[in-house]
This record gives sequence, structure tokens and C-alpha cells, in this order.
Amino acid sequence: MIAFLRGQLMENTGEAVVVEVAGVGYHVLVSHATLGTLPAVVLGREVQLHVHSHFVKDEPLRLYGFSGRASRSRSSRACRPKSSCAP
Repeated sequence: MIAFLRGQLMENTGEAVVVEVAGVGYHVLVSHATLGTLPAVVLGREVQLHVHSHFVKDEPLRLYGFSGRASRSRSSRACRPKSSCAP
């Protein structure tokens, strides 16, 4: 499970970001609230996100990004198999 990412912001679509960590780009779904808590969301700047990894058999792995552990924990408790875990 991926729990935390720190790296360079490569892309920001408003619904997701791509964070490059050690040459690997991670596509992370984020809420507008989470984007608002990140310091100066500018391409090329360093960002850090607490991540909830969501995997359901026969579906792609989804990473949901949060600004802190507490918000990630609240979302993780709300997630049930075959449910949506929107940040």
C-alpha cells in the first residue's frame, strides 16, 4: 500500500494531480479542498500528500490524496469494498 508521496508536481487537472517521485509519476485523485491546502500548487514545485490506496479486483488501482493523516483516516474508514472512496 502507498501511504505517502512527496515529489514534484507534474500535472494538475483540478480533479487529479501527477506527482513524480524518483522518476515515477503517480496519478492521485484529489478534492478541491485538498488542492486548496497545498502550498502554492505550481507545476514543478514539491508537494506532499497522504494517500489512500484503493484496489478492487478487476479494476485499476486508485490513489486518493489528502493533505493530512487525519483526513485520510476518516476517508479510509468510510471506504467499503466495491464503494467509492472520493477524497
